[in-house]
Amino acid sequence: MNEQLRAQVFPESELPDYREIQSVGRKMAETWGVGHSEFLLACQCGSESEYKQRMMSQGVVMKHAHMGFRDRNKSKRAFAEIYEKTQVKGVYVDRYGLCLDWSMGFPRSIRSEQLRGTGLILDSVEEFVDIANSAPVASHFGDFVLGFPAALENTQFALSAGSTVIGNLGQYFTFRLPGWLNDIETTRSTLTAIALMAAQPVDVLVHSNLDDGFAAVFNDLSCALGAAIVEKYLIEELMGEMSPIVLGTIIVILCPALPFKKP
Repeated sequence: MNEQLRAQVFPESELPDYREIQSVGRKMAETWGVGHSEFLLACQCGSESEYKQRMMSQGVVMKHAHMGFRDRNKSKRAFAEIYEKTQVKGVYVDRYGLCLDWSMGFPRSIRSEQLRGTGLILDSVEEFVDIANSAPVASHFGDFVLGFPAALENTQFALSAGSTVIGNLGQYFTFRLPGWLNDIETTRSTLTAIALMAAQPVDVLVHSNLDDGFAAVFNDLSCALGAAIVEKYLIEELMGEMSPIVLGTIIVILCPALPFKKP
């Protein structure tokens, strides 16, 4: 890349050294680890990855429910009630996806000053732990964590709450918070968080919803597959010794006018 082109793409004279970022994230694993999880205790697994592999070997399809009210106590009651009533019916939900508010992407130090949506807001590690263990169901922090300026602190809290699948890498590429323009700090926070995840003694998966990233605008699945390959390469190879990545949610919509077109 010539100097003129580089200045247009990366106007900063110097970018952070990833090796230093990785070292910081790994060091944090000495004090931030996977905490107690009612789900992991109930299924006697060390991580959700282990549970997933067990279900795959048994030919069982896992079930995910995505929800989360602004009122944290209402969310807790809902999580417990869904678990209890499905157990009575002889069915089950393996995982709750917590519907966090998009303002959770902002660092806590400035979050209260930002615009907010209608989703769940958790401002302390205690609140993360409390809601994640409201039922023996896996808690998935899959939105507005990785890929945002608050990626590191939210990942620290999610790990402490016993979560071992954290996302959403796809949002790093396409989501932007109102008024936040510092891509370098967003990237630093995300990479440090992933290094922290990778340094855990159990598998902690990097989750990416492909339809939240560039794949949403592609017209064919081959390009979506290409996006998956790129993200897998970034996490598992380019970053070195990183967490495995789990990819999901590709929605195929056929053009309704297609059957009426003449050959």
